[in-house]
Amino acid sequence: MKTKLLLTFILVGIVHTISANTYPITPRPLRKLVKEAKYIVFASVIKIEKNVTGEDWHSAKATLVVKKTLQGKIKHDTISVFFASNMICPAPANYTKNSTVLAFLNKKQDGKGYFTHALSYGSKTINQEAFLVYKKRIQEMQSILKIKKKVERDLKTVDWLVACASNKYTRWEGTYELSPTSDFMSSYDRDKETFTRKIFLDRKHIQSLTKAFLEVDKVTYQDMGLIDIIASVDDEIVLSFLTDQLKKANLEEIWFSEFLLERVVYLSGREDLKSILQEINSIDFFDKEKSKKASVLIKRFIDEL
Repeated sequence: MKTKLLLTFILVGIVHTISANTYPITPRPLRKLVKEAKYIVFASVIKIEKNVTGEDWHSAKATLVVKKTLQGKIKHDTISVFFASNMICPAPANYTKNSTVLAFLNKKQDGKGYFTHALSYGSKTINQEAFLVYKKRIQEMQSILKIKKKVERDLKTVDWLVACASNKYTRWEGTYELSPTSDFMSSYDRDKETFTRKIFLDRKHIQSLTKAFLEVDKVTYQDMGLIDIIASVDDEIVLSFLTDQLKKANLEEIWFSEFLLERVVYLSGREDLKSILQEINSIDFFDKEKSKKASVLIKRFIDEL
């Protein structure tokens, strides 16, 4: 299934409007963004202009009114952030007029404006409530990065990643590094500094993550990392929760339903369910009836639960 998803991204990359040699960049969760970006601002997007320069990577301009600066010193309340509006893969920074955004920025080489660090990872459209969560996590990470002793810094980082994963707004920021392979985009990760599942999570960490998962109203793709971390703890509880979630899932979201099915098969150990999942995965990616065939099989899977 992951192969099919990656194929989709490869095909998209082929039709990239800027360059045929483009490729998804290494994912950048919050810890890395704080460490790498020179400026971090929470701002309102008041204007979007396209084709303002002859530069492919900076062809469009977003005008931002800064509400709060969390990193670096920016003299002006209104700034210009340049981005590639006609890029597809890797995904460009996203700015939408009348939205509020948490932006991780660097200055352009010519000093005239800013550009977004790490493309789509460096521009997060969020509301005020989410910003307060991000603000706290960012300030905590800024303090952690100042710790000189590596062992102490790593231990604090683990606690911080669990805190991120335990909150709905910053879930992916934590789960990506606690369980990177839960996200198919980790296939593009070429950063040796990415934290991995090898990090020791104590009982308190697991309890916190389990509690956060069981409080989810509707499981989304970002919650997959939580499942993979806590799967060996309270399996029956997690399995029951997942079963209920799957019964409520939108069967039109075929790709996401398959992720849920994989976890149910793993936790239940049932060969009959595994067989149905194999049938789903065997449907040819280019089959025009793929969606219809998969829906029938997923319904059969759910009926067997």
